Amino acid sequence: MIESIRNALSDLSISSIENVGLALDRYIKHLGSDTEAQDQRAELLRCVSSKPAPSLYNQAFNRWQQSIDRMDHVQKKKFKVQDRLIVGLGSESVLETAVTLHKIYGVPFIPGSALKGLARHFFLTEIAGVNSEGGLQGDLQEIFYELFGDTSKSGCVVFLDAWYDPSSVNGRPIRMDVMTPHHMDYYKNKGASAPTDFDDPNPVRFVSAVGNYLVAVQGADDNWAAFAMELLERALNEWGVGGKTSSGYGRMIPADAQNAAGGAAGNAQAANDDLPQWVRQVQAFRQNEVSSQIGQFIERWRELSDEESKRKVANILKNKLEEAGLLGKQKWLEKDWVKKLLKYIEDSGGG
Repeated sequence: MIESIRNALSDLSISSIENVGLALDRYIKHLGSDTEAQDQRAELLRCVSSKPAPSLYNQAFNRWQQSIDRMDHVQKKKFKVQDRLIVGLGSESVLETAVTLHKIYGVPFIPGSALKGLARHFFLTEIAGVNSEGGLQGDLQEIFYELFGDTSKSGCVVFLDAWYDPSSVNGRPIRMDVMTPHHMDYYKNKGASAPTDFDDPNPVRFVSAVGNYLVAVQGADDNWAAFAMELLERALNEWGVGGKTSSGYGRMIPADAQNAAGGAAGNAQAANDDLPQWVRQVQAFRQNEVSSQIGQFIERWRELSDEESKRKVANILKNKLEEAGLLGKQKWLEKDWVKKLLKYIEDSGGG
């Protein structure tokens, strides 16, 4: 029966599937570690990363905003993802790596539970300066339990799901991403094999999210709602939400923050602000880190739509390769992505 269904749907084009979540969960035809399976996986991720949000989602988002506006004691604000966002990376998935998508519309969102957990942890660590709620005392303990609740009562603030704003990033919130774990034998054998610089990278493709998101909280009164929003804004900016925050993922700032900066200070940083945040990670690489880390950023460079930014980043990548002495090695010059990078720089007029 299952085989008959697969045969009947074998000619179905992914372009006809609007829901990215459905495509990721059900479309891939072959799973495994062989070349064919990996090629199919890469092609699937490339296809979904170019898909716009479904047309119906615009109406749904507008209704969501209207419903929030009708609530009492609400604080809402749109936040912009500074680089990439990946919530639910470790969730169950046929592709091993996952991302949290709306079941109906297939667009990324941030569950309210994730925002509440972030705010709770941030309060304990940064506001109260303790490792767990057991270390709370006095007024901070009272505020904490009133805000977040405990096993005997709920908190006085509701953290709503943060929906993607379809007017941002041209309505295309999904991007293909890649991580490159190097020491597979070390991890598989629980340390029996030593990790070395000679280990080959093992690229793992996945999808992450970009764009603006509508964050909203509802409090018992306006003061509690305002306090919760202030706490969230700090946590999103300083810590980030979701997975891979140690690599710069999940950082968010108010969507109007860049416009508010303005003036001479804003102009002084303009040269850096027009580049994605991940470029700073590349610039911070030590020479011995370049060979193992730089490859995971090439796909992001290819996806840059602004030609001026793409040219700048291409030269940054090339400079890092030169600093590490990799462009003097034939093995690196023969890599396909290195050839394309150098060709792009040559065709665009060099540095």
